[in-house]
Amino acid sequence: MVVVLLARGTPPSDLVRYSLFLVVGVVAPGLVLHKGLRGSQGSWLSDVGLGAATGSVMTLVAWAVAGALSAWPLMWCWPVLSFALLLLPSVRERVRQRPRSWGGGPALALTGAVAVAVWQQVSGYVSVVDLPPSSRGYYPDLLWHLGLAAEATRSVPLQTPQLADAGPLRYHWFANAEVAASSLMSGVEVQTVMLRLWVVPAAVLAVVLTAALAEKVSGSAWVAAAAGWAFLTTAPFPFWPSVVPVLSHLNGYSPSQLFAYTPFLLALHALVDVARDSGARRGAVAVAMIGCLGASGAKSSALPVLLGGLGVAVLAALVHRRRRAVLIGTSVVVALLTAAALRLVAGGSTGSGIQLLSNLTVMQPYRVLARAEPDFSTLVPSGLVSGPAGPLLLVALLLALGLASVRNLGGLHPFTRTGPRHDLGVWLLAGASLTAFLPLVVIGHSGYSEYYFLYTGLPAGCVLTACWVRDAVTGQRMSPARVARWLAVGAGATVLVGLLTRPGSGDTPGPEEMRGRLVLFVVVLLVVAAGALALGASRRRRLRAATAVLLMGVLAGSAVLTTATGQTGTPLPHDDGLDHLAQSTAAVWIREHVPADALLATNEHCLPADPGVAATRCDSRRWWLSGLSGRRVLVESWDYDPASVAAGGYRDGARLAANQAAFSDPSPATLGALADLGVTWLVAEGGSAGGVSPDLPEHADLRFRTGAVSVYSLR
Repeated sequence: MVVVLLARGTPPSDLVRYSLFLVVGVVAPGLVLHKGLRGSQGSWLSDVGLGAATGSVMTLVAWAVAGALSAWPLMWCWPVLSFALLLLPSVRERVRQRPRSWGGGPALALTGAVAVAVWQQVSGYVSVVDLPPSSRGYYPDLLWHLGLAAEATRSVPLQTPQLADAGPLRYHWFANAEVAASSLMSGVEVQTVMLRLWVVPAAVLAVVLTAALAEKVSGSAWVAAAAGWAFLTTAPFPFWPSVVPVLSHLNGYSPSQLFAYTPFLLALHALVDVARDSGARRGAVAVAMIGCLGASGAKSSALPVLLGGLGVAVLAALVHRRRRAVLIGTSVVVALLTAAALRLVAGGSTGSGIQLLSNLTVMQPYRVLARAEPDFSTLVPSGLVSGPAGPLLLVALLLALGLASVRNLGGLHPFTRTGPRHDLGVWLLAGASLTAFLPLVVIGHSGYSEYYFLYTGLPAGCVLTACWVRDAVTGQRMSPARVARWLAVGAGATVLVGLLTRPGSGDTPGPEEMRGRLVLFVVVLLVVAAGALALGASRRRRLRAATAVLLMGVLAGSAVLTTATGQTGTPLPHDDGLDHLAQSTAAVWIREHVPADALLATNEHCLPADPGVAATRCDSRRWWLSGLSGRRVLVESWDYDPASVAAGGYRDGARLAANQAAFSDPSPATLGALADLGVTWLVAEGGSAGGVSPDLPEHADLRFRTGAVSVYSLR
């Protein structure tokens, strides 16, 4: 990985500084604080992973305090204070508790899972996204997040850097603040942190925390390794690439989702102890609250999923007459925190509404057989139940969703006849993994944001899936050799069949071919289900054990296959015809020569339409200026501004007109109007084709020009 980072232009000094920051500023102080509160959690893997998660959330706390005081160097006080806790004898005693080491087999298995996670991020993100300047385009949302991370280096709470008059940002921006804190404490530029150094450790930590949660619930290192592998794959069953959707839960292009796993899993791990009444209860409650605090602004789906898990745990506690008061009290606290988060640091849900089974419309069969552009204004998606495809489409897509979310269905384990019934920690995980299905059923959104609930609950489902496999194997007393054989069969068959059915470039079947694929898909699944039921009537336990191990092999093989073939669900920017080299070169110049608190204005706000497609609206996601330069812009783009979305365009027409006039009709009056708003620099794109007057240099100082981008300072 280090070789790839250096080969991809990462400055060696930045790599060293960031690595030192992770060790000294995150992992070590977090390890002291977490162990000081809870003691050792069983293994070095769990202790280090949970310590890193605790340190990550506490870095956010330090960032908020230092930013509120306008004294960023104070962030380094948090590691110093954490080490000072070692002066307390009780803390020293807990920190000195020696965790056990895993055996060679589980350690080797989880190391393989971590290697695949690194491979995913390096091949799908680090090797694709360039450091500026570059002629390669950037995914628009990534540029938007870059702008937020840069904003987090100068304001607490965040303002809106793409629209200077929009005020405080209504969005779950804690991931951006985490990147900003990493930049401020390590001395590495925000762009280098987000595009190179942050994403791989974040993905690895998500896998490690999933394994740590599995170890906590099961007490088994093998179950922990299995849960880590189950968490990796983006397509559990890649045999039907044009039917079963690909998930993108470990996606560097969505920093908020990737970061959300850290506080969510930290809180869930501690809440298992709270539910079970394990030792160091007060410490577990404290860590749970630290995790919930971090989750509150990490992703809008995090706390609701956690609250769903607590709700199921409360119901189980009422049935079993155990831990009722503490679980109800914890649920109330988390509910209050969720309500506060929805008011203060939630967002990204603009355009959401009630539409049953809306999530099915993202799948290719619906786009081919029903509607290429789904309508989100109806109660049920048009063409899903009626229409040419009829019930076949609905049945096939529900089955496809079931296959895609099979790991979340691990939450059914405690409901089964052989599942654990009295372990409230298991019920907590079951609720967290199954709660995700409610938004999938009832919420409709053009960006399919309801899938983030599924992603958030996925680690809990993976843990229970691994526990189900362990219980099935233990009940049948399968030998290690037989387990290995079934794992190899599942993994090998997945890789082989997946390679044979891999779609070609631009493979989009027509309606008749798609209808035939759906018929075959439904028939095969029904035959397999009927065969399993028939065999299970006489050899139920043996079948259950073999099926469980085979499923784990399929998940492991799919993790390798989807990563190797690039089926990771990561979006790639299309060739939009923009001069990306000029844009990024100008952005680097601005970063080096323009004050960090300067306010810029630009004349272009819309992305070009796809060639051959008539533009019906302005795709206002042109965020390269704020993202790559890290500076605020008066009016850049407005697609994620709730008020502008509601207005159907930028909400302040007069301000937009004044902004454009400064470029198209420069004069002391038009430029003075922008100067009165605080603008000190102009960034013009496209020359006369972009509405830029040739007279602009007469009224502003040209400071830099490259390609179609010119940078002016106001006199």
